[in-house]
Amino acid sequence: MLRKVLRFWRDALLDILDGDAHKVLHRFAADVYRARYGGPNKLHIEPIAACNLHCEFCSIPPPLIKRESRFMSLEKFKKIVDDVKPHCVVMALYLGGESLLHPQLPEMVAYASKQGIYTELSTNATLLTPEVSRKLIQGGLDSITLSIDGASKASVEGMRLGSNYENLMHNLREFFRIKRELGKRKPDASFQLLVSKLNKDEIADFEAMAKGFGGHTRIRTLGLPTWVGEGVDLKALADKYILGPEEAAPFAGYEIDREGPCTFDQRSVVFADGRVVPCCFDIHGAHVMGNAYLKPFHEIWSGKTYQQTLPLVRAKQLDICEGCDLNPKRSDAKIKAQYSSQASP
Repeated sequence: MLRKVLRFWRDALLDILDGDAHKVLHRFAADVYRARYGGPNKLHIEPIAACNLHCEFCSIPPPLIKRESRFMSLEKFKKIVDDVKPHCVVMALYLGGESLLHPQLPEMVAYASKQGIYTELSTNATLLTPEVSRKLIQGGLDSITLSIDGASKASVEGMRLGSNYENLMHNLREFFRIKRELGKRKPDASFQLLVSKLNKDEIADFEAMAKGFGGHTRIRTLGLPTWVGEGVDLKALADKYILGPEEAAPFAGYEIDREGPCTFDQRSVVFADGRVVPCCFDIHGAHVMGNAYLKPFHEIWSGKTYQQTLPLVRAKQLDICEGCDLNPKRSDAKIKAQYSSQASP
C-alpha cells in the first residue's frame, strides 16, 4: 500500500514538472465521480488487431482472434474517450497486436492526454521511428513498455520473429535522445524480457542495456499461453523456449508473483470493433457486454449484463479465468510445468 502511495506522488510530481498538472487534478475528480456513479478506472483499448511480427509464444496472436473490424478509427476512439473521461484515470493503448501499426496512434495518445487521462503503450519498438517517438513524447505519453526480450542480435531476432536488431537499436537510441532533447521526464520506459532458453545468459547484459538507455527492466520467466493448444505443437515450443526446472531455478527472484485479487472489476476492455469485454484474457470475445460504438459506455457498464458479470470476475469464476495469471489454478501454469519436465535436454 505504501509503495502505491509513494508511486502516486512520484508520478504526480513528474506530471507537474512535465507540465501535465491537469492529469493530477483529473485523477482526483475521477475518483470522486466513481465513488458516486461507478465506472472502471482503467480502460484497455485495442487500436488495431494486427502485428508486424510473428512470435511463436504470443499470448494474443492476431491471426487467431476474430474481429468484425481490426482497426479503430480516430473518430470512434475520441467517442470512447469522451464517454469514459468522467471516471477513467488510465488508458492502456494496446491489446491484440502492435499498436504502432495504427497511423494515428500518436493522435490518440495526445487526445486522451489532453483530457487528463494517463496513457500507456506496450510495443515491440520495431516501428518506433524517430518521427513517431517525437509525436508520442510531445503528445504526453506517460508510460511505455519496450518488449525486446534480449540483449543480442541472436536472442532478439530469435524471440521476436521478423524483427531486425540493428533497426531496433537505432529506434531505441533515437527515442531516448529525443526524450532528452525535449527535456521530458516521461514517458517512463520499461524494458521487458521474458526469460527463455534463448536469452537466459543475457540478464546482466539486458539490465545494463536498459540502464544505459535510461530505462528500467521488467523481467519474468516465459510460460506457454493457453491458446497454444489450438493446433500448435506444445512440445516443440517448450523444447525451443521454456526453461526446465533446473534452468529456471536461478531466475526465481525475477518471477513476478501475480496470484492475487483480480482488478478487472475496476477495468474494462474495448476491442478494435467496439465490443466491450470484462477482461483482457477474453481475446475471442466470449463475454461481450455491449458495443462502445453503438451505446454510451456508462450504459454498458451499468447495464444488467455487466453488473451480473462483475461478481464472477472478482471471484475468478468465468471460464476465461482458468488460464489467467492471477488464478493459482491457472491452466497455463500446468502446461508450463508439464512441458518443461518433458522438454528435450
